[in-house]
Amino acid sequence: MKNILYFIFLLTSITFSQNKDINITMEEVLINSDIQELLDFENINYLKIKFSGEKLVGKKYVLTVKEIWKGKVKSESEILNSKTFPFEDWKEINDTILEINVISKLSKKKNLKMVFKTPRVKITKNFKAINSNNYHFTDLIDSNKEKVSFGKKFYLLSNALMYEYDGTLRSFVGGINNGDVLKWGDKYGIKHYLIFEMKIE
Repeated sequence: MKNILYFIFLLTSITFSQNKDINITMEEVLINSDIQELLDFENINYLKIKFSGEKLVGKKYVLTVKEIWKGKVKSESEILNSKTFPFEDWKEINDTILEINVISKLSKKKNLKMVFKTPRVKITKNFKAINSNNYHFTDLIDSNKEKVSFGKKFYLLSNALMYEYDGTLRSFVGGINNGDVLKWGDKYGIKHYLIFEMKIE
């Protein structure tokens, strides 16, 4: 049996300062050990993303996803778009903080079920997936600082299978430092992964 080396890429309460306008924090949810064991047993990934900054107030945002199979982008779709929220006061960020919670679980039907929860809405999406328990979140922010600004789309997060290296399975600790995220499939032999992009304007 291959050894599995799982490198935790998220450190609780570490903030990645992108520029003077936006700070982005990604953190694993702190829960008691019993619940954590249950999440591990059910192979559930749970992540909190926090955007903060005085200039967030009045901004709109869009979260999209690219599905990549065998090195090819097979589809691109919208997850969240505040412009489409049902009430006018929901369409813009009305605080200096925006939080998005993300939950992911592989079902028995080879579907990757993901839930995205904001202070206003909760969206559930299902993606076709490989029957593997080795999906994991990787933050794409830390190595992407220069590209994060208002009005421009930037890489935020991936949900990817681990890749094999020297007989072990590894996660993408370095995020974008592992190379062009859209070419991970070819470079690392990953059959399937998701890339999430964000735009705040």
